[in-house]
Amino acid sequence: MVSLQDLSQRLQAEDPEERQIVSGVSWEGYESLLDELGDSLRYRVTYLDGVIELVSPSRRHARNKSNIGSLVEIYCQEKRIPYFPLGSTTFRKEEKRGGTEPDESYGIGEDKEFPDIAIEVVVSSGGLDKLEVYKPLGVREVWFFQKNKF
Repeated sequence: MVSLQDLSQRLQAEDPEERQIVSGVSWEGYESLLDELGDSLRYRVTYLDGVIELVSPSRRHARNKSNIGSLVEIYCQEKRIPYFPLGSTTFRKEEKRGGTEPDESYGIGEDKEFPDIAIEVVVSSGGLDKLEVYKPLGVREVWFFQKNKF
């Protein structure tokens, strides 16, 4: 089992797209890790029922997420769909025992607590089931981009 303290050191030494999984983490441990990381864009953290997944996105990952985000925004502007970008904001709910940071996310219409659309770029396989994280948060659509297609 990997400790939270060892996690950062392992990620710095290994492939930047490799994901690390830590089990047996309390909600307080998850929030403590988020506080420690601050607004760092270096890591994406997902939490579900005591398990943390930590990923450091690669350049390819970042390029794909930016391109998809641009397409969504251009589409909304052209179709005059009111939207608000939420980016990679951390969305979490203790009573739902889950939290995540999508690659991109958008609210449609009015501002609300959680996005209507979350976009996840998948470069490597494995890890937590992201749909199980998003469902209790009430995110209506989750788009997965993998191998250059949705």
